[in-house]
Amino acid sequence: MTVLGLVAIASCASVGAAEIVFTDDAGRLHRLPGPAQRVVTLAPHLTELVYAVGGGAQMVATVGASDHPAEARALPRIGDHARFDAERLLLLQPDLVLAWLSGNPDRELRALEAAGLRVVRLEAQRLAEVPASLERVGRLLGREAQGQREAGRLGAALEVLRARHADDAPLRVFYQVWSQPLLTLNGRHLISDVLALCGGHNVFAALAPLVPPVSTEAVLAADPEVVMTADERPQAPWTSDPRAAEFATWAAARRLSASRHGAFFRIHADLLTRAGPRIDQGAQAVCEALDAARRDRATARP
Repeated sequence: MTVLGLVAIASCASVGAAEIVFTDDAGRLHRLPGPAQRVVTLAPHLTELVYAVGGGAQMVATVGASDHPAEARALPRIGDHARFDAERLLLLQPDLVLAWLSGNPDRELRALEAAGLRVVRLEAQRLAEVPASLERVGRLLGREAQGQREAGRLGAALEVLRARHADDAPLRVFYQVWSQPLLTLNGRHLISDVLALCGGHNVFAALAPLVPPVSTEAVLAADPEVVMTADERPQAPWTSDPRAAEFATWAAARRLSASRHGAFFRIHADLLTRAGPRIDQGAQAVCEALDAARRDRATARP
């Protein structure tokens, strides 16, 4: 019998541990005999959530890009978020696999479940749901108190930013996910919530797909006042970078409002694109970048 043919759920319940009844973000009901003790995460933001609630010692493996906090870098790797070594994962005998609902391949997740693993699918789709993710992960790991504390801290930090920027002049923003092909985000994406918190309006909020393709002509017609993208190799939480290769098309289009004011910004990708405990830092970086754009517009000559 191959490893994939084995049922690899290790009992995590101590004698008398209370059962945990939990519905994940795929609508699946789970009954855990007690707090999970051998946890695998299949996305970096899930790893950050586990460590934030104090569950680092309960981690047995993760995926390649899980690099925060520093302790996570020492964990065994079972692939990346899109492809992982199921047989190695099963050999680790986790009692809980935390999966990214929209980011992990459903076929592989179903194969793990068929082999007997408990796979809990999670995804915060709105900014307000990220603090709740901390509470939920804390509950699964028997760390409810720390999960609630971290959720409270994150929620409060986001509310401070929201209040601080409530009266900011609105700015039209084009968020560029990728340049070839040209991709953006719609209004249902968490990053759109971050933009709105900072007084930014996603110019493609009304499009139907979560990550829609757009044309150069559509961007020019939308005339964004700010163009923003994620920085995979950041030197700071945010940088003003009009000469970045990703912005070359827009910088050359002098009739574009963003080009006239040089409003091109790169935001620390891990802070902004991971729906985890550092999303307040990502939101602060976006707010600071938009504040810089407002100052530049205010001081520009007519």
